[in-house]
Amino acid sequence: MTEPMFCGDAALISTGMSIAQDMGLDARAFCTGAQCRVAVAQSPEALVFVGSKLRDVDPLNLVAALRKDVGPSCRIVLFQEQEIGGSLSSRGIAAGADALATDGEREETIRRQLTSLLPAPSRPAGREDAGDPLGRSGELLLESELDALIEAAPPRRPARAVTRIAAKQGFVICFASGRGGQGKSTLALLTAMALASDGSKKVALLDLDLQFGEQAFLLGQQEPPRLDALAARLEQGADIGQILPGFLVAAQQEIEFMAAPCTPEAGDRVLPYCAAIIQELKRRFDFVVVDTGGFWTEAHADALQMADICLLLCQQTASSLHACKRALALCSRLHIPRVKLACVINRYVNKGSLLKDDIRFALDGLSCYAVSQGDGEVEDLLSSGCAHELFALRNPCAESILRMLDDLLGRAGLSCQLAARRRLVPEASMLPWLPKRLKRKGGE
Repeated sequence: MTEPMFCGDAALISTGMSIAQDMGLDARAFCTGAQCRVAVAQSPEALVFVGSKLRDVDPLNLVAALRKDVGPSCRIVLFQEQEIGGSLSSRGIAAGADALATDGEREETIRRQLTSLLPAPSRPAGREDAGDPLGRSGELLLESELDALIEAAPPRRPARAVTRIAAKQGFVICFASGRGGQGKSTLALLTAMALASDGSKKVALLDLDLQFGEQAFLLGQQEPPRLDALAARLEQGADIGQILPGFLVAAQQEIEFMAAPCTPEAGDRVLPYCAAIIQELKRRFDFVVVDTGGFWTEAHADALQMADICLLLCQQTASSLHACKRALALCSRLHIPRVKLACVINRYVNKGSLLKDDIRFALDGLSCYAVSQGDGEVEDLLSSGCAHELFALRNPCAESILRMLDDLLGRAGLSCQLAARRRLVPEASMLPWLPKRLKRKGGE
């Protein structure tokens, strides 16, 4: 049977337990998220009320963890201190909450949710009910009979899960960092190419570096349509679903990308439309890779909140690690669930001053992935507009990106086995424009 659980501060627990007792329901209470996770794992069909204040974890992180642990079987109600607006609502739904309420609505919300657990009142005697499974309309069921009916009934799924199945929703991967120069643009581009390498998935690359985006340069596009032109059309009342295809540019490796504005001042008019752009791309593509800038704006908040995986870039230096820690703290203040976050150590070398385990420890156990340095091939091929050849040459940087994606997508239930489907190394004669040192390495 569905079991009510209350996890939060003393006010939530005392109110919830009192209401449950008045209704004759057995409920459980927890003051820490860790205790609640253990209990829900043992009762995956529980009705969980998560308060706005917890001792050990952010409430949104607990919601996301519970949803990851038991899937859609449990029902989660999330309380917040402030009035729920569009941004806060989207964060709660993205984390996996089935219902949102403020602390001021606590008693009414708890009573309404618990009422759904009570058996329906008996009908007046003498009425026939063809739908009565026991053929005894008007009679109260014994507890054992009620249990048997509940066990035989199909599992209830929240409306949120049905909505996601009915409407196509692409998988969003967002790259961010605590400062510039960490390699976000390069890794975002190579990630998009890796996802599109076998031609079975539609992949979009969105350049949200609204100050100095360079994806157009890396892809060899001189004058592509840009996001500020799209924003100008939206300001005039155009429908984004109708005009967005005109701003998508076909590029290498069968990906499509959207170019950032040419100037920082033009990027300001894009900010109000970032969430709508990402949402429309999710509807059209299997994967959406989002590149961001080193200067954080509202575009970062929109992208990180709507992403399925948020990758924070870092390098093997103390200053870069410090910037990554500050970015991680900012994600926490933005209520980004920690289960969606991971650290990518770019240009990794085994003899660096900070190793992978050191960085993971400094980030409180956050998942970390190492992307190899890749020698001079990366810069040579990027500058010539042929970044996709890094996978053909089995460059260490490209290979480590494939392994990282295999693990990340596998954890998300989207096993693609990209590393197993990589292209074969081409013959040196097929690439006459390559420098000799690259031909020699590719032919080995």
